[in-house]
Amino acid sequence: SEPYVSGQLPYLQKAVTWSQNHGLKLIVDLHGAPGSQNGFDNSGQKLSFPTWHQNSNYVTRTDNVIKTIASMFKDQVSVVPVIAPLNEPAGFDGADVLSVTRQYWYD
Repeated sequence: SEPYVSGQLPYLQKAVTWSQNHGLKLIVDLHGAPGSQNGFDNSGQKLSFPTWHQNSNYVTRTDNVIKTIASMFKDQVSVVPVIAPLNEPAGFDGADVLSVTRQYWYD
């Protein structure tokens, strides 16, 4: 029931290789999280209110994904100097969202 497409990892790995071959740098950005971190369509789900922060399984899954990505590229900081842990979380939607997001970033 989630809108996410699997099979994207080989394309990310190719992009890193291409960038390395051509002297480019990449920012890898986790753009969508289960339950949506902001409710916007660019999170993969258009919702009236994000639910990512309300479900600890969603937060744990997101944390596991970002840790996997960080581990994959930890030795390629010359190509991937920045990994953005979560795109545009809706901290403006209240203290609950902001609190969970802040803890996720600390973790």
